[in-house]
Amino acid sequence: MGKSSAKKQRNVIPLEFGFRDVKPLNYIQETYLRAIHENDIIFGIGSAGTGKTYIAATYAAGELFHRRIRKIILTRPNVETGRGLGFLPGTLEEKYAPYLEPFNEIFTRSLGSGFYEYALNK
Repeated sequence: MGKSSAKKQRNVIPLEFGFRDVKPLNYIQETYLRAIHENDIIFGIGSAGTGKTYIAATYAAGELFHRRIRKIILTRPNVETGRGLGFLPGTLEEKYAPYLEPFNEIFTRSLGSGFYEYALNK
């Protein structure tokens, strides 16, 4: 190879394609992720900021991306901790928006906005 082909190879910027699976940062997150993988339903209980939503949503996004599941169903507790959602102004979608915002951010970042919007509409 001449100098020109070596120079061309140095200017190539490697790009990463594909989905990045969630990686637990500690033993508790690893146990939580394993429980999600091995069970149909689990309850994640813990302090704020420990990764419960991030791990569950990123894992679900990966399963959807790899077509191991067809849909993601989000639920919230039926017991209100204060005033019910009926007291909030707006449509049902507007009432649930604060609860769904973390999931929207994670799914958009994990799947890309185009795929996420497509999957949401389907």
